[in-house]
Amino acid sequence: MKRKKPPPSAPGIPPTAGLAKLAPYLVVVVTVLAFLPVLGNGFVGWDDDRNFINNTHYRGLGPAQLRWMFTSFHMGHYIPLTWLTLGFDYVLWGMRPVGYHVTTVLLHAGAVVVFYQVARRLLSEATGRPETQDALVAGALAAALVFGVHPLRAESVAWATERRDVLSGLLALLVVRRYLRGQRGPATWVLYACALLSKSMVATLPVVLLVLDVYPLRRLGGDAGWWNDRVRLVYLEKLPFFALAAATSAVAMVALAHIHGGVPLAILGIGDRLAITAYSLAFYLAKTLLPFGLSPIYQRPEHIDAASPTFVASYLLVVALVALGIARRRRWPALLPCLTVYLVVLLPVSGIVQNGPQIAADRYTYLSCMPWALLGGLAVTRLHPRRGALVAAGALVAVLAILCAQQTARWRDSLTLWMYAASVQPDSWIALNNRGLSAGPHGSPSAIAQYNLGLSSLRAGNRAGAEAAFREALRLNPVYTDAHNNLGNLLASRGQFDEAEKHFREAADDSRPEAFVNLANVLLQKGDFRGALVNYKKALKTDPQNATAHANLGHALRMLGNIEAAVAEFQEALKIDPGLEVAARSLMELQSGR
Repeated sequence: MKRKKPPPSAPGIPPTAGLAKLAPYLVVVVTVLAFLPVLGNGFVGWDDDRNFINNTHYRGLGPAQLRWMFTSFHMGHYIPLTWLTLGFDYVLWGMRPVGYHVTTVLLHAGAVVVFYQVARRLLSEATGRPETQDALVAGALAAALVFGVHPLRAESVAWATERRDVLSGLLALLVVRRYLRGQRGPATWVLYACALLSKSMVATLPVVLLVLDVYPLRRLGGDAGWWNDRVRLVYLEKLPFFALAAATSAVAMVALAHIHGGVPLAILGIGDRLAITAYSLAFYLAKTLLPFGLSPIYQRPEHIDAASPTFVASYLLVVALVALGIARRRRWPALLPCLTVYLVVLLPVSGIVQNGPQIAADRYTYLSCMPWALLGGLAVTRLHPRRGALVAAGALVAVLAILCAQQTARWRDSLTLWMYAASVQPDSWIALNNRGLSAGPHGSPSAIAQYNLGLSSLRAGNRAGAEAAFREALRLNPVYTDAHNNLGNLLASRGQFDEAEKHFREAADDSRPEAFVNLANVLLQKGDFRGALVNYKKALKTDPQNATAHANLGHALRMLGNIEAAVAEFQEALKIDPGLEVAARSLMELQSGR
């Protein structure tokens, strides 16, 4: 079959041979310019406080820090490689946010360059016309820049906490680039393992590779077939990728369970989750096309009505897109694979496994919306060298870059962020509460005011008033961990151990060892010695110098009949605090045989 001759260049359109060499540099320059406002940004009161400001464990690259990075499930994530980069930032910059932001922008710029290279190869395979280099360069450049400077990227790049998005995205793209070059051996597996250790969301990458094998690589299906000796090798080469993904997924579930982060089925049923999934799939596509009203929080409604017009429309859109992709799979062969990758990458965060109060989040589009950028690049490739298409693509990139810079600036500080978020979603208690927290005494009434009232009431001896204030704080902000912890203490002091346990479970995480101790104390009172033992150990993992926790762990071990271990814990408690009477008395009783 003869190849078609490349179309002649239209008058007035310069050849892009030189542009092919300049393209990677152009990508970096445009991406960095779009994110320049981030240099004025600080840490924000949206997990940055718990990850950086109040977290001393990651600060440095010494043995203690490395041990924490590789053993911690901090805030429900296992991301040791991401913590390594943040520890390196601390060595270079201390607690100056600008350094952290510079590193993230450079990592993102690197990801956009690699995406340009991946896009160029995929567009070449999709068009079947590798000789039209001008068109491929133009298409790949358009795809890379649309991905790189789209306002949806602002959350992942401008929010210091989301370093994991950018790092895992860069590493995943490097895996895809090696895969497209035929480099599918151990070095690529190691690179994929690094991506997984940066963020577990890339666990779906092996399925993406299978989709690429079908189209545009054509190693599966069609003339290649689905099951023969040659095709079996295509499946077998994926086994290491799937094994790594399965192991990481298991660890991710353990990490999530560590903070009790999943929403139970009793609260959010299967029908609700499917409705949220359909909504999020439609939502991200809509925001990709019209990136306005972006926010750090799109709060999930308290009650999901799957029959409401919004959710019904979302179902219809998703079904229509799938039907269109299937019906037009021969005429538009790229549509169905792009749609499949979009669905596969989003599935873990689409609502099926619901974690947190959000119904959607901009950060989840970092990898999932790359297929739409590729479709745009394919359109530019097909339309090249028409002047109107190139001008339109350039204008689109310019508009997206301006919107991206504006969205990045909204992450400047907590007050700027939450003032904006409350204007986008005025009925969101999270946005309103955080706006109040950020504004301090000049803000609107919020959960923090009620929490402070509760503390004042406790100091005055008004326990009933303190309880009422803490409960009101939790009504305004159900995830206010300090309020959960203090209310739990009040309830436990009255012997209401069941309700106290619920509040301590809400409060307990790696950054709050005292809540683990309180939870363990309640379990000890209820006779759940094994549960108490587990939680004392969690507390001591974060705070090994907690003498009371050692002493209480000793008591739990004693009740379980492990006398030798109990003695060791009592001795450790007394080593830390020689005046701890309960440990001294218990140790004396054990040594005297009582």
